[in-house]
Parts: sequence; C-alpha cells; structure tokens
Amino acid sequence: MNFAYLNSVKKARGLVLRKLTPEYHLLVYENIFNSKENKVSKLGVVKHFKLSYLSKKYPDNEYYHAVFFSQGAIQNGAYFLSLREPQPEDERFKNAALMYLQMLKSGMEFRGDTILFPYHFDFRRGKNIYRAPWYGGMAQGQALSAFAIGYLLTGENEYARLAESVILSFDRLYGRDEPWFVYIDELGYAWIEEYPDVPPTHVLNGFIYSVFGLYDALMFLPIANEYKVVVDDLISASIRTLLDNLGNYLSSSNHISPYDSTKSSYSVFYHMVHIDQLSVLWQMTGNPKFLEVHHFLKQYFLKQPLKLRLRNKINDLRSRFLK
Repeated sequence: MNFAYLNSVKKARGLVLRKLTPEYHLLVYENIFNSKENKVSKLGVVKHFKLSYLSKKYPDNEYYHAVFFSQGAIQNGAYFLSLREPQPEDERFKNAALMYLQMLKSGMEFRGDTILFPYHFDFRRGKNIYRAPWYGGMAQGQALSAFAIGYLLTGENEYARLAESVILSFDRLYGRDEPWFVYIDELGYAWIEEYPDVPPTHVLNGFIYSVFGLYDALMFLPIANEYKVVVDDLISASIRTLLDNLGNYLSSSNHISPYDSTKSSYSVFYHMVHIDQLSVLWQMTGNPKFLEVHHFLKQYFLKQPLKLRLRNKINDLRSRFLK
C-alpha cells in the first residue's frame, strides 16, 4: 500500500469514533421507507430493487449497478440484524441481502489487488456525460458497507478480504490515476467524489455514503491492522473536509441544500438525505457541528410556506422520474 497523500492532507484532530450498531443504516434510508410497515413490506423482495437499476434513459435494458445492489444488501441486512428475535419468516431479509451481495460481486473488476465497481452504461448529469465504463467513489464506499453487512450476517472472512481490496481504491487520485476516486483540493482537503467530474463537484450525499462505508469497514470487519490504520486516516481526513466545508451547502436564499458544490441542482429528496446523514455523522463522531447543521437544515426547510414546499417536491419528482 502507498497512501502517501494521507501524510499531508488535513485531518480532524482528536477524533474518537463511537461504535454504532448497523441499524444506523435504517435511519439513513428513512426517506425511502417512511415507516416500519413499509420496511417490512418492501424489504426482502429482490424484484423491488431490481427495478431500480433500469435506466430511465434506456428503459428496455438492465445494467449492473453496484450502488443499488449494495443498498439492497445494506437495507435488507441491517433490518434483519435489527430484529431482536427474528422469526422464520424474517429469513427472507437475510436471504435477500445475500442475493444482492452475490449480484454485487458478480460485476467486480480487478486492477491488480484493487477491486473496482464499474458502471456499464452512459449517464448524463446536467452538462456532464459519463461514458461507459465509468467509476465513482460512492459505489466503492457503498460496497464496503455491503461487505460489512455480509460479514455480520455470515461470519465469513471473505468479506473482509474483499473489503481490503476495495480500500485500496481510495489511493487512486485525481490527476494521477485512471480511474480515480479521491481529489485533494488546493487547501489540502481530501474529497471522495461520487462522479468523475472535471473539475470535481463534491456531491455531498455520495461523499458521506463513502465515509459510512469506511466506518463500517473499520468497525464491523476483521480487516488487517495496516488497513485499519489507512481507513482511520481516511475517515479523519474526510470528517475534517466535511466539518470545514459544510457551510458551502447552506443557503440563505434557498430553503434546501444543494446537491453538490456547484449549487446548480437542488433536490428535496437529497435535502432530506443530507439531514439524516448529518444526524448519523453526529452519532458517529460526537461533533456538535454535525448536529447543529442537521437542525438548521431541518428547521429551515420546515419554515418554508407549504405552497413552496409542495412546488419544490413536484419539481424534484419531475427531475428524478421523468425522462
């Protein structure tokens, strides 16, 4: 391993991570499944998520999508692990999680000892077009969370070894490697980028999901000590970047947080995701700034007139689901 850049980037001083249970993932996905009843009725059904990776640009084709497979494993597995006394019928959640893990592993790409998760379809985001195959840091981080869930469900060390190979991907830097996942800005902050944008756009939710993956690898997987040291440094650098740059995602003129640092896209859905993610970051780190921004985003959004909130929601749904 190299990771020499971690010696020079900014890190959070005195960071002490709290150990959460994997149930924290259920809070993060609360906006997708808004009640326990919905979780029970929708999780555990592989078809539900399989539909999610149908491309709205190419509705007649299905594509390998590592993020959706990872999320299927995470949500089903975290729900099963949250059950104090699982019943025989609850095995469907465990089985669905393991099926998603098999789907995830089916598309892994090896570059030496490093595992990557390619997107095998062209994708347009605003003015940016990503040509297949393309890669993103969120997919790498979500895979780490999925492998942690796999280990907790089965006790199989295979998941730790796979995670170690994914961790190596975070040594692929913007301007040096192709594909790349980490960008070091001119101030020495390290960013894990969801999309391979040039210049990088710092998508907030994707960055935080990647941090969750690193956290899960550190807390739940029996990875080798040398990987623990690297992951601990990656988390420390990421937390410092978030703490010092959260102000870029606050706005006095718009009631919802921007999707990325370009502030060219606003989404009610992702605003609510940001709120939940910040709550989890506070629980993980104990840093009050995460809780402060969580409350700010939540209360500021709720102060909108109802008519404006509904208009934002309608526009959000249009942008997410209409061709």
